[in-house]
Amino acid sequence: MKSKFPIFDRSGLAIKPLAERIHDLRLESLLALDGPAAFEHPDLPVVGSRIRRAREHGAACVLMMGATCCAPESAGTSSISLRRAI
Repeated sequence: MKSKFPIFDRSGLAIKPLAERIHDLRLESLLALDGPAAFEHPDLPVVGSRIRRAREHGAACVLMMGATCCAPESAGTSSISLRRAI
């Protein structure tokens, strides 16, 4: 089945071996999974209702967030991702 999207051109990517990649995300910068969510955004209820509507109609739904959304110091980044997603 042919996709309606163009194939992503990976020729401009510089992919390094795992041993050479820098991993600077530290455990202490992540929010606890069992604690209350401190993130709020005016578009979040819209995203939730669209997911619920998709499920009610049997449609596929994928919600993606980057790992930086979990770090408290980068909460502003997640709002940009949310705006692009909806």
